[in-house]
Amino acid sequence: MTDVLVFLPSSGLGGCEHYAELVTRHLRMRNPEICLAVPRLPSLREWVSSIRSRQIRVLCYPPGERGADGFPDAVHQERAARTVVDSCAPDLVIAILPWPLAGTGIESVIADDQLPSVAVFQLFCRRLQLAPSLRARYLRAWEGGQVWVTVSADNRRSIAASFGVPTASITVVPNGTELMPQNEVSDHSREVARARLAIDPESWILLTIARLTDVKRVGLILEAVAMLPDNIRSRATLFVVGDGEQGDDLRTRAASLDLRDQVRFTGHVLDPHNYLLAADVFVTASCCEGLAFSTLEAMARGLPVIASSDSSHRELVRDGTDGLLFLGDAPEALAHALRRMWASPDSHRMGQSGRGRISASYSRSSMLSGLDRAIAEAMK
Repeated sequence: MTDVLVFLPSSGLGGCEHYAELVTRHLRMRNPEICLAVPRLPSLREWVSSIRSRQIRVLCYPPGERGADGFPDAVHQERAARTVVDSCAPDLVIAILPWPLAGTGIESVIADDQLPSVAVFQLFCRRLQLAPSLRARYLRAWEGGQVWVTVSADNRRSIAASFGVPTASITVVPNGTELMPQNEVSDHSREVARARLAIDPESWILLTIARLTDVKRVGLILEAVAMLPDNIRSRATLFVVGDGEQGDDLRTRAASLDLRDQVRFTGHVLDPHNYLLAADVFVTASCCEGLAFSTLEAMARGLPVIASSDSSHRELVRDGTDGLLFLGDAPEALAHALRRMWASPDSHRMGQSGRGRISASYSRSSMLSGLDRAIAEAMK
């Protein structure tokens, strides 16, 4: 019998997959028969191989045809979830949900089988008008004792409002990361990383790490960089680390903005460590974010952050203290924040403040301990 099933209805490699890996490795220390279930997607192949190399069972199920929302229909989801659950026979299910539409199948099976379970909502940060059938699937699992976890207070309010459940019934367990060792955030480490990546030592390096999808709004970052005055633009280089369905369109957009010399698209990078070491500023324009691991890791590195206040970043990044926040989807607002950061004598202080914030409130150990408490509640 499998003690724990970690079920991830993934649509591609990103923060949810990173979370699933951390959780699976953590739980395997006391649950050797743990199973991680993910769709059989080409974009996950390398990641799945790396997890299997740790002697962790990974079950890959057929992904099904995806609709306009990026996920298969409810019938296929439920069929896939039923196959996985019957194969693993778990005592506990942890459903890691990138979006409510992605979890209808596993929620139905959990409710039907009355399985102890935890649902972790990762990327949902605004109220949606949910179809009654979708709400019903989730509420059956919740009414059956499923523990709901969100990764930010914003997410908790949104989930409560969207499903009509009491806010107090949902637990907030923020995502967390580990501090980069102090000796790795030195000027020497930065120089070494830049040499490895063939980066001009005098360049002002902007970094964004994201799946290239609509909600990440990487195009907004491109437009903002194009608006910078020549004295800044000539020194700036934006590294876009990640891939996704918008990759080709964004490359075309960068060329049309005459940013061939200012933007480098790296594609997917399994470990962006060197990019974090080499960067001066981390930029994220995402409008729909739970609590992004990429932002957490940038702050743990000691980078000042420029982030959209349209998402849960406003809980993490204190404006003027750990970085700068900008409002809305106008590239002018982000360009203004970039100019402020360029001119600010406090950018290093902001980065160190953010690093301290991660240490105090967003550690990996606190994240895993919080999940352990949610699991204990689900198993009562």
